[in-house]
Amino acid sequence: MSRHGTERSLPRSRAMPLMMMCIVCLFVVYIYVLNSSIAAMKDGSDVYRTISQDQWIYQVERYKDFSSIRRGIIVCVFDAMIPMAASLVLELRALGNTELIQMYHCNGELSAASYRILYMIDAHLEIVDVCKDFVASGRLSTSKVSDFRSFWLKPLALVHTRLVEVILLDADDLLFHDPSQLWQVPGYKKTGTIFFFDREVAKAEYLNSRSIHRFQRMQNLHALIETFDYARFGLVKQPSEYLQSTLAWNGHSAHEQDSSIVVINKAIAPLAIDVLLHLVLVTRYQLEFSYGDKELFWLAFELAHVPYSFSPWANTAAAMPGDMAQHPDTICGGLAQWMPLADAKSVLLHINGGPRRPLDARCRRAYTPTPRRDSVARIAPAQTIQAANDSRRQGQSRRILAPGMPVQTRIGSHATARCSIDPEEGSQCCSHCLVAPARTRSGQKIGHRSTTTTTGQRRQWRSGGCVPAPISARFP
Repeated sequence: MSRHGTERSLPRSRAMPLMMMCIVCLFVVYIYVLNSSIAAMKDGSDVYRTISQDQWIYQVERYKDFSSIRRGIIVCVFDAMIPMAASLVLELRALGNTELIQMYHCNGELSAASYRILYMIDAHLEIVDVCKDFVASGRLSTSKVSDFRSFWLKPLALVHTRLVEVILLDADDLLFHDPSQLWQVPGYKKTGTIFFFDREVAKAEYLNSRSIHRFQRMQNLHALIETFDYARFGLVKQPSEYLQSTLAWNGHSAHEQDSSIVVINKAIAPLAIDVLLHLVLVTRYQLEFSYGDKELFWLAFELAHVPYSFSPWANTAAAMPGDMAQHPDTICGGLAQWMPLADAKSVLLHINGGPRRPLDARCRRAYTPTPRRDSVARIAPAQTIQAANDSRRQGQSRRILAPGMPVQTRIGSHATARCSIDPEEGSQCCSHCLVAPARTRSGQKIGHRSTTTTTGQRRQWRSGGCVPAPISARFP
């Protein structure tokens, strides 16, 4: 028995040193791997993190398939805009929008960290590097890629996207309603487009700038119509009656379209999309007719002789408290737009232009919708203003109006208002004064300190003439 017992104990005695050797070897390997990893992080931490995150991004993207979707929203972004873009995505979802959102950027403008942020906040989202695809297909030279790391990226994104029905949004838009409601606007159903008017700026620049073309001195808008390569697209020069009635054509404004929201059905007008690509890749280098991308959309449809629709309302503006104390005849602030429905009164769609400070947007307000060449003022109903405040307090907007904070705004086309937001009474504390129309139907030129009346007579703004009106007069 002792012999068998000794034989059974021998393997155990031999196993102990073996186990110790294995443990030591594993410990040495662990130390080596740990030191190697630390050294790698010290030598190239940025590369290490990028590779790690890119692998995570690849795992996310491989399971996404949005190829069957034909309607959605496009937002152009870069790293510095990610906080605003992420906020916009959350705002869209809070407003009830469920459509695909495509985030477009140019030639690696978005870092891996930005990818992670966007993918983590919303699953129904796609990120596209349009410049990379255009260079790979030979439609864009590498020398011009940097030219599209700006607002010129938006037309390129519209041409590139596989989406057919598209809403282009600026990342700094502050929305009050789900933009998908624009699909149902009669103008969109009729023409496949909804465009919005920009500010009327009576300056000799962009569309209204004058230069020599074909041995003649002419406006840039006229020069574009005269010199455009119509034959390239099988077209002839034929400016529409609408074009010839615009403020820009008649020399009264440097801008015509605001592109903070653009709605287009690409299937209805493929020729206009081809013209748009030509404008952004070729024409804009030859003629400075647009401040950024804004004029390209409506002009592409105009040059292609394809019908298009503008909102029936002029744009509006919102300003900070104290703004009108400095210049009581004007209001300076973010551009805003109304819902483009002729029968929709005081339905504010969005404000464009992110605030310079986080609190700036708390006191921004806008005036009531006014036809762009209409000289009749209309005052916003108190219940409409109250409803707008209520919707903001319920968290439908990124930034909330602070009760009791003073607000200053422009009412209609020719009335000024000073308001204070009251949590119970809305904004019924507004006082206003009527001044001359800001623009007549015939579109006469106006100056900074004066305006033109409907009879064409100029008069100076009067200071100190603002008298509070009774509630019944202010809110009929």
